[in-house]
Amino acid sequence: MIPPSVIFLGSKSIGLHCLTTLVDIHRKGDLILSGVLTNTSRSDQGTQSIFHLARENGINIIEDLDDLLAHHDVDYLVSVQYHQILAAAHLKKARKDSFNLHMAPLPEYRGCNQFSFAIADQAKEFGTTLHRMSTKIDGGDILFERRFAIGPNITVRELYEQTVSESKKLFDLSIYKLIHEDYHPIPQSDFYSSRRPGFHLRKDISELNIIDVHWPAHRIDRHIRATYFPPHPGPFFKVNKKLIQVKENWRSQLKELL
Repeated sequence: MIPPSVIFLGSKSIGLHCLTTLVDIHRKGDLILSGVLTNTSRSDQGTQSIFHLARENGINIIEDLDDLLAHHDVDYLVSVQYHQILAAAHLKKARKDSFNLHMAPLPEYRGCNQFSFAIADQAKEFGTTLHRMSTKIDGGDILFERRFAIGPNITVRELYEQTVSESKKLFDLSIYKLIHEDYHPIPQSDFYSSRRPGFHLRKDISELNIIDVHWPAHRIDRHIRATYFPPHPGPFFKVNKKLIQVKENWRSQLKELL
């Protein structure tokens, strides 16, 4: 029996972990890694290591998303933190199915900066999801998920790191089921009565990043926990019409500004 073929699309450290898992399965002969697509503009260690891992194992590196259209022998597309949105023509290249690992619970946190908005929302629970890809961003049927409680004082860095850890577990526990079609898709609309659907564009973080120095202390604390994640830009204290970068010792900084 010919094992299923997979094209992997991904970046960052979580993408490297998932590709490493796929390479291990590839070496065992339980799947065929037909190609790897990553973000050629990123220089982070995780993304660069994806290139090296693919080269070391003789796996075809696909240079551009539209080059995917030339492939005709792939059963599954597997996406983990891939930076481009796949069109219907791309998704149709997978004979059987296409999956994406979204590091947030669905349908509550579709889109970008999900960790920050969960903290801003004072969410008590977060999670990570494997879902079927569709042309609607993070809108496909849910296949597998892991949910976990989060504390009231969690920071965006802590939530990110916890979600990465849970995402690795989810992927490793689910990948064999995915490539052998051992799953029962659940439309996200089935959860709308029990889970509040939400969607955030990349630009939406800009408003969350602005902190009025006259807000109550608990609100300032929550917004900083939600957005302070160096080296990413922001958050900023707003003093009159001036924006000032928030520092790590922000409480002392705030006293000086008031």
